[in-house]
Amino acid sequence: YPLLPAINQDELVKQQFFHGLKPDNQIERYSAQQILGTTLHQPSHKTNSQGATLAEIEKLNNKIASLQAQLAQLAQVYPRIIRP
Repeated sequence: YPLLPAINQDELVKQQFFHGLKPDNQIERYSAQQILGTTLHQPSHKTNSQGATLAEIEKLNNKIASLQAQLAQLAQVYPRIIRP
């Protein structure tokens, strides 16, 4: 994960490790968390390889869906002009 910030890299490695433990390994999970002095949680600021946060990506996806809906409405009103 070379393109992620170091804090996100560390958190992702921890999450993958803890996720890989089976439910019957709760003692191992708890012990590992105690040794690391941390609890498993989602990082508050994840980024993708280009640096956009997941919240920004979700916001853009919502905007795309909204614009597609608007375009579909316009295509019904003006079928000869707009072709989705």
